[in-house]
Amino acid sequence: MGRAKSTGTAGALTRTAHLSDVGVSGYTSENPSKTGGHRSVRSTPAAILSREGIAHEAGGRVIPLAKRKIVVLIPAYNEESVIGDVLRQIRLAGYPDIVVVDDGSADETYQKAQQVEGVIALRHFLNRGKGAAMKTGIEAAKLLGADVVVTMDGDGQHDPGDIGRLVSLVDEGYDVVLGTRVMDRATMPSW
Repeated sequence: MGRAKSTGTAGALTRTAHLSDVGVSGYTSENPSKTGGHRSVRSTPAAILSREGIAHEAGGRVIPLAKRKIVVLIPAYNEESVIGDVLRQIRLAGYPDIVVVDDGSADETYQKAQQVEGVIALRHFLNRGKGAAMKTGIEAAKLLGADVVVTMDGDGQHDPGDIGRLVSLVDEGYDVVLGTRVMDRATMPSW
C-alpha cells in the first residue's frame, strides 16, 4: 500500500505519507501557538485542502468525509479544445461541484466551461497567472461551503479517478495532499 513517517520538530508535528501506485504524498502541520489551536493549511497547486482536518463537527457530531462537500477547482488558460471533456469526466467520476477559473484566455475556454451542466465558470478578464486563478477559485469554493478543495489542471492530464485516493488521505488526518505525475521523467511531457 504505502509508507508513513512521523517526525516531531519544535512544537510542530509533521506527517508524510506516500502511495507508491499513484505517487501521492501529504503532510499535516500543527502548531497551536501559531494557529490558535487549529491545524494550519498550506495551499499549493494540485493540493487538497481540508478546512477542519480529519473531522468536521456540527453540534458535537462528526460528519464523515463521504458527506463533506468536495469542490473540484480547475484554473484554466486557453483550454477550449479539452475543457468540456475534462469537466464531464470529473462529473462522471462522481464530483458534481466544479469551479473553473478562466485566467484571461484568448479562446473560448470560459464559454465551453459554462456549457457543462452544474459547472460554475468564473473569468479573469486579464491573464493574472495560475496562482491568482487558484486564489479566486479557492475563495469561490469557500463561499460554496466546501469542506475539501481538489485542484486539477484543465488540460486533461490529471485522472479524475485519482480524486478518491487523494481525498482518502484527508480522512486519515492530512490537511494538504499533493499528487505528482509518475516519477519517471521519461514519461513526463517535456514542456
